[in-house]
Amino acid sequence: MMCFGEPQRHRAAQSRTEVFKGYIADSHRDRLAETHSRNMVGILGEMLGVTHQLAEKRSLALHREVARRLRDRPELLDTARERVRDWLENGRVSRHWAKAWNEALDGTLDEVIVRITDRSQHARDLRQTSPFAGALDPRVRWEILLRCREEAVSA
Repeated sequence: MMCFGEPQRHRAAQSRTEVFKGYIADSHRDRLAETHSRNMVGILGEMLGVTHQLAEKRSLALHREVARRLRDRPELLDTARERVRDWLENGRVSRHWAKAWNEALDGTLDEVIVRITDRSQHARDLRQTSPFAGALDPRVRWEILLRCREEAVSA
């Protein structure tokens, strides 16, 4: 360990054996660091995949509950349509997704329910920005989120 004011030990002052050992140690350390980095990227990628899958499951479960409630409370659909109109006017959400939601909410109640609970990639993407925020009371929302987490942990 070098203290303040001490001269640095340069490789030029080392013997050839010390220099060679240093290169070997540096090379080994670099290979270990590279392997560790690759392993960490793989682990993080796996974790992100699991986390993303969990997020998609939660989003689908929440929208299924919204769909169930829409039958009893069709005003939730009116609120969502108003929110999308606001998105289109104010630009709070990407115009692409605001238009997509506008199309998804256009139609009969049954058509909307099918669209918001669809398992397609487009529907999964759409659910990432939902005009149904606030449609479920916090207790119900937390129950769904906990159930999804428990299912993911037990799987």
